[in-house]
Parts: sequence; structure tokens; C-alpha cells
Amino acid sequence: ETTLREAELTAERIRNGVEQHQFMSPDGQGLHITVSQGVTSYPASDAFSRHDVVAKADRALYRAKGAGRNRVCVQA
Repeated sequence: ETTLREAELTAERIRNGVEQHQFMSPDGQGLHITVSQGVTSYPASDAFSRHDVVAKADRALYRAKGAGRNRVCVQA
């Protein structure tokens, strides 16, 4: 029971948290890790099944990757 905007803000907090965290490899080297995320919501006028919702989020994810990665894109 989250609005699309709230979901986007949550995804952005996760993205920022991962970007700011200092990950370490098994050999002790620091790793810079980022994430791209696609966010959508349900119900929507063009989403009638779980498959539709996942497809919408997937399209948003690929937009995020195509736009340079390390970002959140929304598919309303």
C-alpha cells in the first residue's frame, strides 16, 4: 500500500545507500557498487497481471541502465 512516489523515494534511498556503502572484496579491496532500479505500481490501467507489472518494472530498469546506470526510473 505504497504510492508510486513513495516507492520511487524508497528505491532512491536504497540506491543512495548502496552507492555510499564501502563494500569490501574477500581480499580486502574496496569495491564501488551501484544499482539501477525500475519502479512501477499496481493497479494500473495497463497492468492486468503479475506479468504485466514485472514487464513494466523491467522496462523502467532498462531505461535506467540505458540512461547511464546508478539511477531509479519510474514506469507509471
